[in-house]
Formats: sequence, C-alpha cells, structure tokens
Amino acid sequence: MKMFVLVYADYFEGTVTTTFKEAGYNSYFKVHNMTSEYEGLEPRKGGPGSHGGVKSLWIAVPDEKIAQLLDIVRDLRKKHPTVGFGAFTFQLEEIVV
Repeated sequence: MKMFVLVYADYFEGTVTTTFKEAGYNSYFKVHNMTSEYEGLEPRKGGPGSHGGVKSLWIAVPDEKIAQLLDIVRDLRKKHPTVGFGAFTFQLEEIVV
C-alpha cells in the first residue's frame, strides 16, 4: 500500500477536487492552511497580502494505483503548465488497533 500526496496552491483547489473525483477518487484526506518555501520562489503563507497558501490531498491506495494517479498529475501539468504543484508517494502500512 502507498500514500499519494499532491501539494498545490490554494487557488487550484476546485480543479484538484473535480479532477480526482471525476477519476473516481472520492476517499481522501486534505490538509488546509499549509505554508511552503522553495528556493528562488516567494514563500506561500496564506493570509492578506500574501501569494496564497498551499493545500495537500492525501490518498491511500494499493501500489498498482500509483501509476494512474501519476498519470492524472501529468495530465494536470499539461493542462495547467503555469501552476506549481508536486506529487509524492511513500510506503504505507495500515495498523489496526
């Protein structure tokens, strides 16, 4: 099992939600009001006078679904080449207590 994480600018929220729901991903976690800093770019901290904050979408999936999720991200990049966002995956172990 893997965790897929997409980090994106606040203003891209509607597109991200619609895209993943249309692809059949209706179960996810979101983290709102995040901040970020990247070398060479203005910090994204949200609030008045800023460039906006960032959010993240988290989806736990079987390993074989990662390729499909990355294809969705590639398609988003093609359709929105000026939007900055990043996708990450890591191994996930579910612990039932």
